Amino acid sequence: MRVLFVAPRTDLMFVNEEAQDVLTSGLSVEPMMGDVSGIDLARRLRLDKFDVLWLATHGDQTGVLLSDGILKSSTIVQLVRDKVDLVFLNTCESYGVAQMLQNETGATIVCTVAKVPDSDAYHTASLFASALHETGDARLAYDRSRPGNNTTYLFLAGKKKQGRKLSARK
Repeated sequence: MRVLFVAPRTDLMFVNEEAQDVLTSGLSVEPMMGDVSGIDLARRLRLDKFDVLWLATHGDQTGVLLSDGILKSSTIVQLVRDKVDLVFLNTCESYGVAQMLQNETGATIVCTVAKVPDSDAYHTASLFASALHETGDARLAYDRSRPGNNTTYLFLAGKKKQGRKLSARK
């Protein structure tokens, strides 16, 4: 499973720990860290195929924060469409972005519905990466990693790809 891990430089204290755990999870991870612009991300997604886009940064209902400012939801949709199967939005209040992604790309999305303390985001991400590597199943990884009495993280199932044709009724 190929993961594009995007973590622009921010004031989030636990992002480096999240990066370390994702990088050592056993998943095939390509990091984009430090100075990451929207153009950098667009070029990287255009050049290669990834199964997972992982965003570890600040966010809100309008988009996610990269080094050059907010990358709008509509632009994220353009970048993800037909290129990525799973998007992990480890940002605050990413439900609006997630819903647009799910509706317009068919990707499976893990997102947040509220502000998330940095340490909670770290623990969820670390456990999600480990479970995703162990199981290869995003739903199972989500179930294993979500906080107890979860009120912050949400799983939005993507469209299932049909591997076979449905037979006609007689």
